[in-house]
Amino acid sequence: MNKFYLQLLLVFITIKGFSFKNKDVFGTRVFIENKGQFDKLYVTEEKIKFGYEHGDEKIYFTNKGLVYVQLKKYALTEEQKEAIGEGEETKLKPTEVYKIYANWKNANSSIQIIEEDKQTHYFTYGEMLTKANCYKKITYKNVYDNIDIEYIIPEDKEVGIKYNVILHPGANPSKIKIAYSGDINDIQKNNLGEIIISTPLEPIVEHVPHTFNKSNQEIKCDFSLDNKTIGFDFEGKYKSDEEVTIDPWVTTITSLTTNLYGYDVDFDNFGNLFVYGGSTPNKLAKYNSTGTLLWTFNGVLAIPAWNSGSLAGNFVVKRTTGQSFLGQGIAFGGTQIIRLDPNGVYDNLISTAVPNWLECWDMGYHCTTGNVFGLGGAVPSNLSAGILDQITGSITPLNFFGYPTGGHDVVSHSIDNTGEVYLLFASVQTPNLNNHIAKINSAFTSSVWIVPSTFNTMNEANNKVYVGGNNGSNGFNALASNGNYLFYYDGSNVSAYNKLTGAILGSTIVTGYIAKQQGGIAVDDCDNIYIGGSSGNVLSYHFTGTAFLTLPSINLNVTTTNQYVCDIQFDKPSNLLYVSGSGFCGTFNAINSTTCPLVPDCNYTIPNSNTIICLGAVATVSIGNPNNLGNPSYSIQPAGQTQSSPIFTVSPSVTTTYTLYVTGLNSSNIIVTNTTIATVTIAPVAVASPSLTNGTCINPITSSVNLNITFNPSGNPNYTTVWSPIPSSVTTANSSTAAGLVPGVNNVTI
Repeated sequence: MNKFYLQLLLVFITIKGFSFKNKDVFGTRVFIENKGQFDKLYVTEEKIKFGYEHGDEKIYFTNKGLVYVQLKKYALTEEQKEAIGEGEETKLKPTEVYKIYANWKNANSSIQIIEEDKQTHYFTYGEMLTKANCYKKITYKNVYDNIDIEYIIPEDKEVGIKYNVILHPGANPSKIKIAYSGDINDIQKNNLGEIIISTPLEPIVEHVPHTFNKSNQEIKCDFSLDNKTIGFDFEGKYKSDEEVTIDPWVTTITSLTTNLYGYDVDFDNFGNLFVYGGSTPNKLAKYNSTGTLLWTFNGVLAIPAWNSGSLAGNFVVKRTTGQSFLGQGIAFGGTQIIRLDPNGVYDNLISTAVPNWLECWDMGYHCTTGNVFGLGGAVPSNLSAGILDQITGSITPLNFFGYPTGGHDVVSHSIDNTGEVYLLFASVQTPNLNNHIAKINSAFTSSVWIVPSTFNTMNEANNKVYVGGNNGSNGFNALASNGNYLFYYDGSNVSAYNKLTGAILGSTIVTGYIAKQQGGIAVDDCDNIYIGGSSGNVLSYHFTGTAFLTLPSINLNVTTTNQYVCDIQFDKPSNLLYVSGSGFCGTFNAINSTTCPLVPDCNYTIPNSNTIICLGAVATVSIGNPNNLGNPSYSIQPAGQTQSSPIFTVSPSVTTTYTLYVTGLNSSNIIVTNTTIATVTIAPVAVASPSLTNGTCINPITSSVNLNITFNPSGNPNYTTVWSPIPSSVTTANSSTAAGLVPGVNNVTI
């Protein structure tokens, strides 16, 4: 009897939760080397060597000094939003650009710029050639004889840069002259000793310098001002034979809000986190599973010409490949989608603009069909979505309803365990869609049902209205689903719906919450939901089928000024929540889902091994430890066995599906259980009960036999019979009867 042994090896990616809270989600508090990307943005008097682009702060560094760029952006007015909702094309007021130059007067001609403190991440602007490194410090060597000027990002500040003027022995500080020119209204020295450079927008402030020698002794030094040129005045104590540092700090914005909100978050199957948002053009950043920022895409392509738009669109990650797709919120010539490779580099796929499909407020990846689709609407048509051809870039536009009016604007979408798609709408033109939820058929061509959400929260082109991060976009992360229910969250109201009919089954209100100031919702397979909080937290509820029961919330330990969550995604195999919000992003353990069994869906199939053994044989099955749980214990059902080893020996008498468990403590000291399944199939064993009829001496060839073959376990499997010698009547491979047996011993193998 052959014996078959199987050791079931499950391979997992180890993912540990991280939280990232340094108020610089997109890693823009750095000096970025110019690989040609800045030359295409602004025309300056001298070639740009490095750039600092942190929200609305934009400073560029040339061989002769600095260029401050200030932008006056015009948000959509209420009248323009209404016009868009009513189907009218609206011309956005162009951004005004102001440039202020701060050049070193009579400086040396052979200045050398040295970069220091290189960061681990880089910036992409489309092509691989513009993949730019970034640094925390740059130094201009020998600006004047024996005088260096270094620029540093102050870690204790959220805006602004600081510079140090290094006077080496033999330096003459009277030579230092910083001449301001360009779009300047006035320049004054105030009673605090600060230099205030007035511009058409926000003032540039040169704060009073702190000056000291190598022994850290204070030296009195003040600014001098002569006809828009700044210098430094020492009062005694300065000695030209010692090294002295003049340490001012300059800010370029005092009242404008720097938007670093992570509006949307996603992940891939390798544990990487992707976050989208910030000031327009919106950026996309990628972190690895340990929380290291890998790259930031700046939201602009030069060739082909593309940018993420004036209103926030959205993105989606193809989880199996790590590719990301970004859509424009609104483009009056037709919204376009681009694709980035896992390194954040544009890989030559851009969708063809469809003139009557203008908006892309949400994006999805359909795990059953492999389709990438944009979800939005159109001013002049009733289109709601477009499927992207991932080879040619062509768009298949879609209309799900028979309504002739336009403005079928999608706010949010969800895909359940079986691949069914649900959409939430906000529309001025089509009241039958406004604040309605629809289920789309499996062909993705029409609706199965459409019902009111029962809330009037969503407003067309005015849903991302977070405090400090208002963008006006139509998108909002409001839907989640599993195998049982569809869930809705608008920042205040929470509700559940019957997926077959759309009927509302239960709802609750989060006390004290204002709708659309926080958002994001995710759900596990046990109907435990996670929703975005307002105080650096994630709230959680369990839905019973009729009511929401409060579960423990998750403290994200956020340190930003505003602490609103904007988006949440849930990865079942790792039991991690991917979260983004007002200046933060990270992964956190889904503490209320640790004992929820994994249910296969179109995003994730539970490993299932079919092992075949003969009755009475032995098989081995095992489970991995996917999250490196501490002090793990292993158990198996049915069998009821618990042990310290992940390998179990089984010998079932019938085909049996085993569930294996590993339980232990994760990095947050929380008990976590992971499961997998192994099926051991018992192959039927042949049992022969032969009945023999002997021939006579006169006619011996009349000897015959019937093997009467049966199987244990019972069944009707394929089998063969091998006879030796072969009787004259046997002509088939599975003959269980024979006649004309040769006298003597006849062998048959089944």
